[in-house]
This record gives sequence, structure tokens and C-alpha cells, in this order.
Amino acid sequence: MDVEHPLVRAAATLLSVCDGAQQHDERGYNAPDSAAVRKLFGKYALSHDDLVWLHGTLRKYQRQLSGFGIDYATLAVPSDAHVATHPEPHASAFMVTMTFGKYKGHSLGALATDQQPGGRSWLRWFAETANGSDTWKALIRSALTGEPCVVPVAPAPVPARSPAPTVVQATFVYVVGADTVAVSFPYNPTVVAALKTGVDGRKWNPQERRWEAPATQVVKLVEVFGGLDTVELSPEARTLYDAEVARRLALDTTRVKQDSTLSFDGMLLQPYPYQKVGVEFVEHAGGRAMIADEMGLGKTIQALAYAVRNHRKTLVVCPAAVKINWQREIAKFAGLDACMWDGKGYKGTLDAQFHVVNYDNVWKHQHTFNSMGFQLLVPDEAHLLKTHTSKRAQAIMGAAKKEDLATYPGLNMPEAILLTGTPILNRPAEAFVLLNFLSPQRFSSFFQFANRYGAWKPNNGWGAQRPSVPQNLDHLHDRCKDLVIRRLKKDVLTELPPKQVGEVYVELSDTDRKAYTGMLRALFREWSSTRKIGVVEMAPIVEFLNERKLPKLWEMIDELVEGGRSVLVFSTRLAPLYKTREHYGTKAALIDGAMSLKARQAEVDRIQDGSAQVACLSIRAAGVGLTMTKADTVIFIDQDWVPANHLQAEDRAHRIGQLNPVQVYYLIAEHTTDELMRDVLRKKQDVAEQIADGAIQVQRRVKSAFKDFVRRLKRDFKELDELDDSLVSESEGE
Repeated sequence: MDVEHPLVRAAATLLSVCDGAQQHDERGYNAPDSAAVRKLFGKYALSHDDLVWLHGTLRKYQRQLSGFGIDYATLAVPSDAHVATHPEPHASAFMVTMTFGKYKGHSLGALATDQQPGGRSWLRWFAETANGSDTWKALIRSALTGEPCVVPVAPAPVPARSPAPTVVQATFVYVVGADTVAVSFPYNPTVVAALKTGVDGRKWNPQERRWEAPATQVVKLVEVFGGLDTVELSPEARTLYDAEVARRLALDTTRVKQDSTLSFDGMLLQPYPYQKVGVEFVEHAGGRAMIADEMGLGKTIQALAYAVRNHRKTLVVCPAAVKINWQREIAKFAGLDACMWDGKGYKGTLDAQFHVVNYDNVWKHQHTFNSMGFQLLVPDEAHLLKTHTSKRAQAIMGAAKKEDLATYPGLNMPEAILLTGTPILNRPAEAFVLLNFLSPQRFSSFFQFANRYGAWKPNNGWGAQRPSVPQNLDHLHDRCKDLVIRRLKKDVLTELPPKQVGEVYVELSDTDRKAYTGMLRALFREWSSTRKIGVVEMAPIVEFLNERKLPKLWEMIDELVEGGRSVLVFSTRLAPLYKTREHYGTKAALIDGAMSLKARQAEVDRIQDGSAQVACLSIRAAGVGLTMTKADTVIFIDQDWVPANHLQAEDRAHRIGQLNPVQVYYLIAEHTTDELMRDVLRKKQDVAEQIADGAIQVQRRVKSAFKDFVRRLKRDFKELDELDDSLVSESEGE
């Protein structure tokens, strides 16, 4: 243990003589503190909060410290943000990937340094107590002590649903095209089942009577058939295999890096270290990848840096609200003028390296774009493409039906970087559109994808049960590792101040409570009479509750403004925003969906330069793509049915450039639909975060959030019995 800091050395000294208060010799800690300090020292590094706690705890043990010649008055909390308490793992530890257990897919180096929460403790447990192989124990001990990990470990194969035989006679893998490999083997139903579940994009060629797969799947193909010892590869296939092994190793190594040696000579401002790593990942992925970093980490800069470094003529497609922001970022970081497109044409020069267009205008210029020689496509907020039948998705990805390809040919750039902080919104199946766009050979069947990973409606006219429960999510994460990179703020942007989220309750008066109950009864009667349950009918209740929250909202704003602070106020409804803007006059800015891009940017500038301290913002119009780091407080008057929209809105303030801790408040009307909606959306967001971050611990049932809400509402307000139970299952979500 590294005990360079006097505070840590003092704590370690008492711990070295402490027996957990078994003998009461008054030499070490008491039992609870002994356990807490031991747990603390199990970490790879102590955070500033850990050090503050340690300093406060040692105050109780000044007499014990003096017995070892340590004066408590000389101890101080180190200024370091983190203090390492164990040796740094050798570089080779980051090259060894766990092939089993809860941390499967993560390197020993990442676990030993607690880049995955609890990773170091788990390694210690395995090395000391688990019944595992001696080889793995030796590797883990080396990683924990900083010694080289000298025993090679092969990458873990993705587990197939059906076990593959260890040996298949006469298995031969060979190349049949520029991007296709084939395999020949005697028919075996077990092997075929393993092939179907273990290899992306595999298909049966009935004319040639062989199974074919994308060339990038050659490693998976060999693994299904038992490995190199049992498979014969043609010389071309072996060359392809070795190259793919090297590519995946480079991707896995890059994924856990903290910095990159890449140079960015054409950039006026250099990317942060983790942003350089993102660019390196895209390069190893062949220019087709998804950067799914948490909101506020600068995905825009990573896409720009890749394009500048690799001299790519680039088309950026983004929401209309952020077109001007892209134009400014291109000028700021690359020193270039972008060509800006709207529904009528363009402004700028056609030979510009960067062109920017909003989603709704792509279809008007798609044939022109395809003839301009673009090399890179960058869809920003790419989760907006999740519905493959929408006009915006078809304009970019091509028609959903073959007969519509003349109308929607799609954009044919060879490279694409999808940018989104929320790659999976509500259901895993919604990721299929994005994955299919990045790698259509591998993710070719939506029906198979939905059946394997769930989160889709059963019996929707298909004749077969399609599961509505997320499943095999660790397998999905493993399949996407070479296409998607995602980092969290807490892992890569340690200097960013923290974000705290809380709730402020608003109590209804007796009169308002009676009025609210009456509105609920009317709502249930309407649902029962129309036989159709929907979100729209709830608008009067939301407006009623919002009106009752305004006094509390303005009280909070007054206190913040008087203290010289700025605040962002979000709502799904326009009425409370207009009233708040009117209440604060010139101190307030307003952004809604009806504003022009220039007017919207002018309001953002007012917030950022401090001339407006109160920003009244529509969640849908101002919740994405904008930077408003002048404010350090965010208040939600009400809630959106898509929880990812809340996170997007929160991170308008909590992002690069923020200097202060950010406080987020949700106004909740006590004992109303607000509380039910909050609970339902929390469960919904739990699943979305698990899928996006690839940390699947528990598979939970995903239903329509609104359907869950209706069930809870009927259960909690039993006196409102007008709603027929049979209608709940027919309710229309979102």
C-alpha cells in the first residue's frame, strides 16, 4: 500500500495493529471504524471525499496516534483529487481480459484500478478465496501488485444458446468475396443452432449449399467450431482471421485507455485526452462507429477531430435547434466555414469540408448529397432515427420497403459516426436501426434481434410470441463492443463538478385537493366512455398542477437570482414558461419550438453572457444540443414521458465548461399523479441505463410507461372505480 501521504500513513498505522476491537487494548479502531477503514483501503485510490471522512474519523483516535509518535494536528487532507493506495498495474494487465464472472469483458488493469466499481474488491476475493484456476489467480495477483501479467489469455467467446461441439470433423473456412467468408462442414443440428446464435449476419446460401457470414465475423465463426485447433482456414481466411484478431485487440485496448498519442495538427484547439481516445476507437472501427458518451462530454469535438485528422468531406445531420451550434464549433475548433443547408438550398461554398443540414430537410437534398462526394456522415442525436419507417430515418438510411428506394435511396457515405448520449431509449429493439445502419451484414434481421433481446410487443400480428422482457443483454453489449464506445463523466472528466438531483414537494390546499380529485374522476369517466386511454386526456391535470407549483417555483428563482445565480426552468407545457417569462421580464429568456434558429441562439447567448438569469425552456425544443453552463441550477416543473429527455435537459448545464456543482430539482405535487409518474419513469430509466452502459445485473420487465402508470393510478385511487380493468391492458403508451 502506498502510504506517502501522512494522513493515509497514520490511518494505515492504526489499521496495522487493529484487531477489530476484539481485545479492547485501545491501540486501534473500534469495530465499526475498523471495518470501514479496511473497506476504504480495499480501493485502488481514495477520493477527496474519502480523505475528508478519514481525517474526521482519526480525530477520535488522537491518543492512539500519539502512542505511535503521530500528532493529529499535523495531519491535513491532501489537495490531490485522488490518492493511490496501491501500486499501479503493469501495462500488460490492461491487455488481459476477463473471460468469465460478473466483470467478463473488462481488463484486469481496469478492475485493479476500480474503473469498474467494486472491481478491485472482486479480484481480491477471487485471488484469496474463490475456487478458480491457478493461472487466473496468478494473473490477478500480478495485476493487484503491479507486476507484469506474463501468462497469455485468449479472448472470451460469446456464449451461444446451444453448446457447440468441441470438435467438428472436416470444417473448412474460406473467403468467397471482398467482405464475406463461408464455412463447410457436415450437417449437425447442434452446430447449426450454435452458428445461428453465435455469429452475426450468418445466412444460408441454398445455391452453393454453404453458410456465409460477414468477414468481420471470422473470429466468432472459428470460435463456434471449437477454435483454430479444429478448424482449417484457407490462406486468405487465415490472413483475414489474424487481421480481425488484431483489430479487436486494438479496439479492446483503446476502450480502456485514458489518453492517446494521436496528433491533431489541423485543429485550432486540441481535444481532451479521452476525446482523442474516442477518435482512435473510430479509426480502429474502420470509420463506422457510435460514440455514445454520456451527455456533456463533447461528442461533437470527437467527430470534428476525426474528420479533420483524416481529411474527410463531412455531412453533419442534426436537429434544427443545434445547426448554429455546429457552425460555431466547426469555426472554433477547426477554423473552417461550414456550408449551411436549409429547405431551399445552401449558404456557403460547395467545396467546404463541412456541410450542416437539419434532419427534416435531408430528404429534399438527398440526391444532391449523394453526388457531392461526401466521405463521412455524422448524424447528431442519432437516437432520433430509432423509427425506421419515419421520413427522417428513411432519408438517411434508405427506404424501409424496396419499392420506395427511388424516393428514399438513403445517404451512401462510406463512413459514419453516430453521436448520441442515449443509444437505447426505452427498448433494446430500438437500437437495431442504429446497429443495422452501422453494420447491415451483421444486424440484418429485426425479427431475430427483437426475439433474442426482447422489449417488443407480443403477438402483434406476427403469429409468434415476441418477448417484452429484456434478455441476453450482456450478450448484446458484447456484440456491440467493436461498434460502440461509451464513457461516463465520473470516469473520464473527474474535474467536472458533481450533479445533485433532488425533489421539492408542493402541497395542495384542501380546495385544490378536492378540485384535483374531481378532475381524476372526470378523467376516468372519459377513458371509460371513449374506451380509449391516452396521454392527451391528462393535459388538464398537468396544467392544473403546474399552476399550483408556480408560487414555489418563483420563490426558488427569487432566492437564486438574488444570490447572483442563473437557473434553467424546463417544462413540457408552454403556459408556465410564458407566465414565468412575463413574471421576470428582461431577466428571463425563453426558448420554445416556434422560434427561428437565430432567435433561439440569441436567447442562448443571453443566458451564457449573463444578461438573462432565468431561462424558460421547452424540454423538446431546448433539451438537446445546447450549452448553457452559465446556469448551475435546473428546475423541472413537470415530467416528460421519455426519461432520457430529462437527462438531456439536465446536461445543458452539467457539461464541459461548467465550473460549479449543478443542482437539479423536480417539482412534485404531493400525493398526485406526479409521484406515480416519477416512480414509473425511474424504473424505465433503470433499464435504459443498464443497456446503454452494458452493466447488466438484473433483467427487469419493460412495459409501456404509461400503461404502468394507469395501473398504478387505478390501484392507488381505489375510490375512482369508473375505469374498467379490461381497458388498462388496451391503454396507449407514449
